[in-house]
Amino acid sequence: MFYSSSKAIGRVPLTLVCGEQSALRRLFVSRWLGQLPPQCFKLLAQRPESIDAFDGVDVQWFDGAMGTVDEDCLCCGLRSGLGDALRSIFLSALSERGERLERGLIDSGSIRAEQLQQTLKHTPFLGQRFVYQATLWVLDPSEFDVRRLREILFGVSSGPVGARHDLLPIGCVVVNQPAGWAIGTFETAFEKIQRAVLAVSPEIGVVRLFSESLAADMSLLPGPAKSRLVGK
Repeated sequence: MFYSSSKAIGRVPLTLVCGEQSALRRLFVSRWLGQLPPQCFKLLAQRPESIDAFDGVDVQWFDGAMGTVDEDCLCCGLRSGLGDALRSIFLSALSERGERLERGLIDSGSIRAEQLQQTLKHTPFLGQRFVYQATLWVLDPSEFDVRRLREILFGVSSGPVGARHDLLPIGCVVVNQPAGWAIGTFETAFEKIQRAVLAVSPEIGVVRLFSESLAADMSLLPGPAKSRLVGK
Protein backbone atom coordinates (compact mmCIF):
# COMPACT_ATOMS: atom_id res chain seq x y z
CA MET A 1 0.00 0.00 0.00
CA PHE A 2 2.05 2.94 1.28
CA TYR A 3 5.25 1.16 0.27
CA SER A 4 4.61 1.20 -3.47
CA SER A 5 7.57 2.84 -5.17
CA SER A 6 8.42 4.46 -8.49
CA LYS A 7 9.91 1.14 -9.53
CA ALA A 8 6.54 -0.54 -9.07
CA ILE A 9 4.21 1.98 -10.72
CA GLY A 10 6.35 4.03 -13.11
CA ARG A 11 5.87 7.38 -11.37
CA VAL A 12 6.79 8.53 -7.87
CA PRO A 13 3.77 7.86 -5.60
CA LEU A 14 2.71 10.64 -3.24
CA THR A 15 1.02 10.09 0.11
CA LEU A 16 -0.75 13.07 1.66
CA VAL A 17 -0.95 13.47 5.45
CA CYS A 18 -3.90 15.62 6.60
CA GLY A 19 -5.29 16.66 9.97
CA GLU A 20 -6.31 19.81 11.77
CA GLN A 21 -3.68 19.48 14.50
CA SER A 22 -0.23 20.15 13.05
CA ALA A 23 1.57 18.83 16.14
CA LEU A 24 -0.36 15.56 15.91
CA ARG A 25 0.40 15.15 12.19
CA ARG A 26 4.08 15.74 12.79
CA LEU A 27 4.13 13.33 15.72
CA PHE A 28 2.65 10.66 13.47
CA VAL A 29 5.06 11.41 10.61
CA SER A 30 8.06 11.28 12.93
CA ARG A 31 6.93 8.00 14.51
CA TRP A 32 6.09 6.41 11.16
CA LEU A 33 9.30 7.40 9.43
CA GLY A 34 11.24 6.33 12.52
CA GLN A 35 9.97 2.76 12.00
CA LEU A 36 10.74 2.65 8.26
CA PRO A 37 14.06 1.96 6.53
CA PRO A 38 16.16 5.11 5.95
CA GLN A 39 15.16 7.07 2.84
CA CYS A 40 11.92 5.11 2.42
CA PHE A 41 10.13 8.42 1.85
CA LYS A 42 11.17 11.91 0.87
CA LEU A 43 9.25 14.23 3.21
CA LEU A 44 7.71 17.49 2.03
CA ALA A 45 5.94 19.77 4.50
CA GLN A 46 4.36 23.18 4.73
CA ARG A 47 6.79 25.59 6.32
CA PRO A 48 6.10 25.70 10.08
CA GLU A 49 6.86 28.36 12.64
CA SER A 50 9.85 26.29 13.78
CA ILE A 51 12.29 24.51 11.49
CA ASP A 52 12.68 21.88 14.23
CA ALA A 53 9.14 20.57 13.67
CA PHE A 54 10.55 17.25 12.42
CA ASP A 55 13.53 16.61 14.63
CA GLY A 56 16.22 14.65 12.83
CA VAL A 57 14.24 14.24 9.59
CA ASP A 58 15.37 15.76 6.29
CA VAL A 59 12.49 17.93 5.03
CA GLN A 60 11.79 19.78 1.79
CA TRP A 61 9.80 22.80 2.98
CA PHE A 62 7.20 24.61 0.89
CA ASP A 63 5.00 27.65 1.57
CA GLY A 64 1.34 26.92 2.18
CA ALA A 65 -1.62 28.34 0.32
CA MET A 66 -2.07 31.29 2.65
CA GLY A 67 -5.61 32.10 3.71
CA THR A 68 -7.27 29.13 2.05
CA VAL A 69 -10.10 27.22 3.65
CA ASP A 70 -11.84 23.98 2.78
CA GLU A 71 -14.55 25.83 0.84
CA ASP A 72 -12.05 27.48 -1.52
CA CYS A 73 -11.80 26.31 -5.11
CA LEU A 74 -9.41 23.52 -6.03
CA CYS A 75 -7.07 25.97 -7.70
CA CYS A 76 -6.08 27.24 -4.26
CA GLY A 77 -3.72 24.29 -4.08
CA LEU A 78 -1.84 25.80 -7.00
CA ARG A 79 -1.17 28.93 -4.93
CA SER A 80 1.12 26.99 -2.64
CA GLY A 81 4.78 26.23 -3.24
CA LEU A 82 4.10 22.49 -3.43
CA GLY A 83 4.61 22.28 -7.18
CA ASP A 84 8.00 23.98 -6.91
CA ALA A 85 8.99 21.64 -4.06
CA LEU A 86 8.02 18.53 -6.04
CA ARG A 87 9.95 19.73 -9.06
CA SER A 88 12.96 20.51 -6.90
CA ILE A 89 13.19 17.07 -5.27
CA PHE A 90 12.79 15.29 -8.60
CA LEU A 91 15.50 17.34 -10.29
CA SER A 92 17.72 16.78 -7.27
CA ALA A 93 17.20 13.04 -7.61
CA LEU A 94 18.30 13.25 -11.24
CA SER A 95 21.53 14.96 -10.32
CA GLU A 96 24.66 13.02 -9.52
CA ARG A 97 24.47 14.15 -5.90
CA GLY A 98 20.84 13.23 -5.41
CA GLU A 99 19.52 9.93 -4.08
CA ARG A 100 17.00 7.87 -6.01
CA LEU A 101 13.49 9.18 -5.41
CA GLU A 102 11.09 6.31 -4.71
CA ARG A 103 8.23 7.78 -2.66
CA GLY A 104 6.95 11.15 -1.48
CA LEU A 105 5.19 12.00 1.78
CA ILE A 106 3.46 15.38 2.04
CA ASP A 107 2.49 16.84 5.43
CA SER A 108 -0.12 19.54 4.96
CA GLY A 109 -2.84 21.18 6.99
CA SER A 110 -4.64 22.89 4.11
CA ILE A 111 -3.94 21.05 0.85
CA ARG A 112 -6.41 18.25 0.12
CA ALA A 113 -6.25 15.33 -2.30
CA GLU A 114 -8.11 17.09 -5.12
CA GLN A 115 -5.87 20.14 -4.81
CA LEU A 116 -2.79 17.91 -5.04
CA GLN A 117 -4.25 16.24 -8.12
CA GLN A 118 -4.90 19.67 -9.64
CA THR A 119 -1.29 20.62 -8.98
CA LEU A 120 -0.04 17.47 -10.72
CA LYS A 121 -2.42 17.97 -13.65
CA HIS A 122 -1.86 21.64 -14.34
CA THR A 123 1.78 22.19 -13.40
CA PRO A 124 4.09 21.35 -16.33
CA PHE A 125 6.31 18.29 -15.88
CA LEU A 126 4.83 17.04 -12.61
CA GLY A 127 2.05 14.80 -13.93
CA GLN A 128 4.54 12.69 -15.86
CA ARG A 129 6.75 12.21 -12.81
CA PHE A 130 4.39 11.88 -9.82
CA VAL A 131 1.08 10.19 -9.05
CA TYR A 132 -1.22 10.74 -6.08
CA GLN A 133 -1.49 7.49 -4.14
CA ALA A 134 -3.19 7.88 -0.76
CA THR A 135 -4.42 10.20 1.96
CA LEU A 136 -3.81 9.67 5.67
CA TRP A 137 -6.06 11.48 8.14
CA VAL A 138 -4.52 11.95 11.61
CA LEU A 139 -6.95 12.90 14.38
CA ASP A 140 -8.18 12.58 17.94
CA PRO A 141 -11.29 10.37 18.37
CA SER A 142 -13.47 13.40 19.13
CA GLU A 143 -12.65 14.87 15.69
CA PHE A 144 -13.90 11.91 13.69
CA ASP A 145 -16.97 12.46 11.53
CA VAL A 146 -18.04 10.38 8.53
CA ARG A 147 -18.79 13.49 6.48
CA ARG A 148 -15.27 14.76 7.09
CA LEU A 149 -13.92 11.34 6.16
CA ARG A 150 -15.68 11.58 2.82
CA GLU A 151 -14.44 15.12 2.21
CA ILE A 152 -10.83 14.40 3.11
CA LEU A 153 -10.32 10.93 1.63
CA PHE A 154 -12.80 11.04 -1.25
CA GLY A 155 -13.37 14.67 -2.07
CA VAL A 156 -17.15 14.37 -1.75
CA SER A 157 -19.49 15.59 0.98
CA SER A 158 -22.55 13.46 0.25
CA GLY A 159 -23.80 10.51 -1.74
CA PRO A 160 -22.88 6.81 -1.84
CA VAL A 161 -19.08 6.94 -1.58
CA GLY A 162 -18.76 3.19 -2.05
CA ALA A 163 -20.23 3.47 -5.53
CA ARG A 164 -17.59 5.96 -6.73
CA HIS A 165 -14.62 3.67 -7.22
CA ASP A 166 -13.32 5.85 -10.02
CA LEU A 167 -12.52 8.47 -7.37
CA LEU A 168 -11.29 6.24 -4.58
CA PRO A 169 -7.85 6.86 -3.24
CA ILE A 170 -6.56 4.34 -0.80
CA GLY A 171 -6.55 5.95 2.60
CA CYS A 172 -6.04 5.45 6.29
CA VAL A 173 -7.39 6.99 9.49
CA VAL A 174 -4.70 7.34 12.17
CA VAL A 175 -6.26 7.69 15.61
CA ASN A 176 -4.44 9.29 18.54
CA GLN A 177 -5.08 8.38 22.18
CA PRO A 178 -5.44 11.79 23.85
CA ALA A 179 -3.67 12.45 27.14
CA GLY A 180 -5.88 11.55 30.06
CA TRP A 181 -7.95 9.02 28.15
CA ALA A 182 -8.15 5.62 29.81
CA ILE A 183 -7.22 2.68 27.59
CA GLY A 184 -10.72 1.22 27.78
CA THR A 185 -12.33 4.54 26.78
CA PHE A 186 -9.95 4.93 23.87
CA GLU A 187 -10.43 1.36 22.62
CA THR A 188 -14.22 1.80 22.66
CA ALA A 189 -13.90 4.97 20.58
CA PHE A 190 -11.36 3.31 18.28
CA GLU A 191 -13.66 0.36 17.60
CA LYS A 192 -16.55 2.74 16.88
CA ILE A 193 -14.40 4.54 14.29
CA GLN A 194 -13.40 1.20 12.76
CA ARG A 195 -17.05 0.21 12.30
CA ALA A 196 -17.96 3.58 10.79
CA VAL A 197 -15.04 3.46 8.35
CA LEU A 198 -15.80 -0.12 7.34
CA ALA A 199 -19.35 0.91 6.49
CA VAL A 200 -17.95 3.49 4.06
CA SER A 201 -15.25 1.36 2.44
CA PRO A 202 -13.27 -1.76 3.42
CA GLU A 203 -10.27 -0.27 1.59
CA ILE A 204 -9.76 2.41 4.24
CA GLY A 205 -7.53 1.33 7.12
CA VAL A 206 -7.72 2.44 10.75
CA VAL A 207 -4.60 2.32 12.94
CA ARG A 208 -3.50 3.55 16.37
CA LEU A 209 -0.96 6.36 16.29
CA PHE A 210 0.94 5.06 19.31
CA SER A 211 1.22 1.48 18.08
CA GLU A 212 4.71 0.11 18.60
CA SER A 213 4.36 -1.58 15.21
CA LEU A 214 2.87 1.39 13.35
CA ALA A 215 4.75 0.83 10.09
CA ALA A 216 3.95 -2.89 10.10
CA ASP A 217 0.29 -2.18 10.87
CA MET A 218 0.04 0.12 7.87
CA SER A 219 1.88 -2.25 5.54
CA LEU A 220 -0.82 -4.86 6.17
CA LEU A 221 -3.66 -2.57 5.08
CA PRO A 222 -5.42 -3.31 1.76
CA GLY A 223 -3.78 -1.92 -1.35
CA PRO A 224 -5.37 -0.46 -4.49
CA ALA A 225 -5.53 -2.03 -7.89
CA LYS A 226 -2.69 -0.81 -10.07
CA SER A 227 -5.14 0.68 -12.56
CA ARG A 228 -6.44 3.06 -9.89
CA LEU A 229 -2.95 3.98 -8.74
CA VAL A 230 -1.67 5.04 -12.14
CA GLY A 231 -4.91 6.38 -13.56
CA LYS A 232 -5.48 9.96 -14.55
